[in-house]
Amino acid sequence: MGYPYNASPSTLPTWFWLTICVSISLFAFGCGADLASADSDESMEQSPSANASKGSQAGELALAEEELSNHRVDEARAHYAALLDRQPDHGAAAAGVAVTDILLLFEMSEVTELFVESLGASSGFDANEVLFAEGGYLYWASRGARWNDDGQYDGIHSLLADDLPWSSDRLRSLISFVDGLDEPTGKLIRQLVTIANALKGIDHNLELAIEDSDFTRLYIPGKVFYDSELTLRLGRSELSVLRSLIATARSAIYFAAAYEHEWTLETAFGEWRFDVSLDDPNYVANFGPADYTVAYLDEHLFRTISNPERLSASRAALRDAITYTRDALRFGVEQTYTTTLEWDDVDEAHAYQLDGLLAAIAESLDGPVILPHSDPALTKLDLSPLFEDDGLTLDEEIPWFVRPSELSETEPDESLDEIGIVWEVNDEAVGAFFAEPLLEVPGDAQEVTLHVGADNGEFTDFVDTLFGTYRDRIDDVYFATR
Repeated sequence: MGYPYNASPSTLPTWFWLTICVSISLFAFGCGADLASADSDESMEQSPSANASKGSQAGELALAEEELSNHRVDEARAHYAALLDRQPDHGAAAAGVAVTDILLLFEMSEVTELFVESLGASSGFDANEVLFAEGGYLYWASRGARWNDDGQYDGIHSLLADDLPWSSDRLRSLISFVDGLDEPTGKLIRQLVTIANALKGIDHNLELAIEDSDFTRLYIPGKVFYDSELTLRLGRSELSVLRSLIATARSAIYFAAAYEHEWTLETAFGEWRFDVSLDDPNYVANFGPADYTVAYLDEHLFRTISNPERLSASRAALRDAITYTRDALRFGVEQTYTTTLEWDDVDEAHAYQLDGLLAAIAESLDGPVILPHSDPALTKLDLSPLFEDDGLTLDEEIPWFVRPSELSETEPDESLDEIGIVWEVNDEAVGAFFAEPLLEVPGDAQEVTLHVGADNGEFTDFVDTLFGTYRDRIDDVYFATR
């Protein structure tokens, strides 16, 4: 029986946080585009009104960059929007509006509705003040502050208490945060769907920027991150990565929303788990709080399809995500200027290998296809069962997670035991939900590995090459002192 490829857990969290920082904690200013060719009569004899227009555009962009350097993302967005209103096909302005919308995502009406109705917030909040302004989250995080209070030092949640729609006490821990959140999460998931739908507007503006022939790249001052080492230069490749991230998030939300969600946050993560009496029907000998969480979620996740129509929306969004990732590869290998992604360090042949792999994965959304660069060779992937009307569910008799002792006599990993989690993914569940319906592996191979790059390197090696330097800078600024 074969198993789907699983990237290194030590790499993906860093990649995730990197992309979050790129797309949700900063941006930008369009640093302009190449003018028309100097040997063009029209470019040599610009009218005063044309020069005034270009000056106006440059001035608006410069003002936006200045606002970003002063940590006023909302004011920067206003400048980008004003320019886009005057010139609807202006790529830098469109990108500026899109990325500042991402930075201010927590101010969206759809997000505010989720916070208030499903997460116990008293109101929405000012994302610029909470995240970007001096005295905001990034300000304190870049100075080594911890989330919780540390002796005589206030934690970030205390420092921001007046700006957040939750009390400081509630933000001290996950346990206190979920207290009282006893409604089924199906409502929260439906609200996530409205957010996913709203993200289409952001994607539209990113598309406008990429399609503008005069667009080159966007300059993002490192001051937005409170460190000049975090300056970004975003070209078409980086904007395509943002489009892919948005489409991936939308696909994941639609997919999750297709399933029934009757579990509650309070039951999954609440205080009750610390004191379960012997006569409680939920009591299990030798269970700790994390054990009850795992066992509870195990019973409820991906067991029943309730909204099958959302599976088709998930497939469409995933197809878009793959397309935009392939666009990022194409733009990256073709560009002649420097941007944040380190394309100069990537072997072009390896990029084309990854492109071929992505093309095969996209094709597998509709039926079986042979995976290139797989080991063993001739492995077939068919993702279509995930998105058919009846979808895929895990039989209630098969647990998603099991304790290692239920599989072997091997002692659980000490790092997991320290935080009370002594569970591992059940191979039987992986086989039933993923491997058997989605993979056809030749012979008796028990796993599938994907190789992209020199010396049969893995996909994560390719990502490390592109993002390695900037990822290290993020670690240095925000995490090195933790």
